[in-house]
Amino acid sequence: MNPRQSPLAFTVLLAAGAMLLLASGCSGQDKPTVSNPPAAVATNTVFTCSMHPEVVSNAPGECPKCGMHLVSKN
Repeated sequence: MNPRQSPLAFTVLLAAGAMLLLASGCSGQDKPTVSNPPAAVATNTVFTCSMHPEVVSNAPGECPKCGMHLVSKN
């Protein structure tokens, strides 16, 4: 191997390794969990997602589209 190619080969291998490490760390992220469940609410309370207002529920929970917590609309 040519002495000039050695640093180039090392740099390419290092960059490839860094990309593989970053790509493997981005898969399978877990959703955060709620440790305290919400208290009981009145039956006339409406919950919705702040990112998806078309998602409406009569109970607190998570948005089926994005997983965010539903917030009280009233």
